[in-house]
Amino acid sequence: MAGEKAKENATLKAACVACGKEMSVELLRGIVVGAGRQRHIAAVCPACLDKGWTPDSLESDSAADAPDSSEAPVES
Repeated sequence: MAGEKAKENATLKAACVACGKEMSVELLRGIVVGAGRQRHIAAVCPACLDKGWTPDSLESDSAADAPDSSEAPVES
């Protein structure tokens, strides 16, 4: 059964980055967070994934890449 090994061994447990709940690494899923050299794997539980959790860094990166509608295009 998943999680039985983790009860005996603390190295087989991790916390969900979304909700903080500690669970077996067998149940958690790894999500790539960040870009370039800043990338790392974040452990997320199935419940948070089902709710549609996305990493904050992806949301802020996509917002930074989007053009600002208040700026007029520069013509040369």
